[in-house]
Amino acid sequence: MSAALHERPEWVARLIACGDAAGGPERLVPFAVDEMCESAIASTGLDDFGDDLDRGLGGDWLARLRSLTAAMDDTAHMHAPGRFLSRTEFLRCLRTRLWLVEDARRRPGIVDEVITAPLVVTGPARSGTTLLLELLDLDPSLRGARGWEIAHPGPASARDEVEALRLAETEYELWVDLHPGFATVHDMRAAYPQECIHLQMPSFGGAYWPMVADIPGWTPDVVAATQFHQRVLQSLQHDTDDRTWVLKTPVYLPLLALVFAFYPDAWVVHTHRDPAKTATSSASTLANVRWIRSDHVEPQNIAGDDGMGTLLLNLMEQRRNGELPDRIVDVHFADLMDDPVDTVARAYGTMGRELTGAHADAIGRYVANRPKGALGQHAYSADQYGIDVAAVRERMLRYTDYYGVRLE
Repeated sequence: MSAALHERPEWVARLIACGDAAGGPERLVPFAVDEMCESAIASTGLDDFGDDLDRGLGGDWLARLRSLTAAMDDTAHMHAPGRFLSRTEFLRCLRTRLWLVEDARRRPGIVDEVITAPLVVTGPARSGTTLLLELLDLDPSLRGARGWEIAHPGPASARDEVEALRLAETEYELWVDLHPGFATVHDMRAAYPQECIHLQMPSFGGAYWPMVADIPGWTPDVVAATQFHQRVLQSLQHDTDDRTWVLKTPVYLPLLALVFAFYPDAWVVHTHRDPAKTATSSASTLANVRWIRSDHVEPQNIAGDDGMGTLLLNLMEQRRNGELPDRIVDVHFADLMDDPVDTVARAYGTMGRELTGAHADAIGRYVANRPKGALGQHAYSADQYGIDVAAVRERMLRYTDYYGVRLE
């Protein structure tokens, strides 16, 4: 484990010790599902959690929450502040479910909203998906879901947007408070558009939870997560302008058939980067994310098998064989770094969109104001995670040759 991951602020170390002193952090911060549900009801005055929001593949949201908390108790080895952060998220998600149901009651027609032709950015983690989302969000005709409105998507009549931003920003900033080194990995702010795993959180079936916690025995319900995601978009879209959604998460890579099932007219923007680079950077990112909540993060276990490599090769064959709609645009990380304006313009050309001068200027200003490494250098090495760069490159040669991926 790198030194950066081992360093903890003194106040965090003291809170971790408080959990030990209580006989275990689970005693200090329990994940008691019934009590959390009662707390959400008491804090909102609402009692309908929306059983129809996300039926998924079987079982309901409550069963998923019970299995999720049990898995965390069993294998996640969270320390006390990590459990505090997770319990905060559980309570917020329960409140979100209550408010979405109330929102539909107050504003009839939400469930009839159609999410038309969204732009869906996906690709391996650390391949430029976040930057591309933020650059596309600068287009006046597009909109991403902001962190604050994802965290607090209730009816506008019951929501103070300034307060919602403050509360969401406080939660996001706690990540860096607990692990200051995380700021060099990912600049996560409530005012920025955030990826779809955050919208899916209250389904208790999405990929956010196994990202932040080591719960290998727990299986996400991707249909429930997608159903809930769509429902949040409908609520955010209702009574607003007609801008097109721009969405993003690497988790969509194995789920493109499901994405097109929900949004048949979507355009998918598939990012590409040297697999040896994404494998190592992704392992480091996951380690840093989990270090926020646990002292038990083993680099060799983080890297695991090369599931992303298999996924990329399988997806390549699906596209070659015409198994997916011809609505996928390829964007290369190297091109995005070299000339973001030209890269977006070429992607727009494939999608039949026009890059306006105002959007191009906004991209230039945005990149200039957020230079790479401004918050520090994200340091990591392949050896640290047991990744054989030569072996990765050899295995992924078909992929890099087919798409013309530049090696770094």
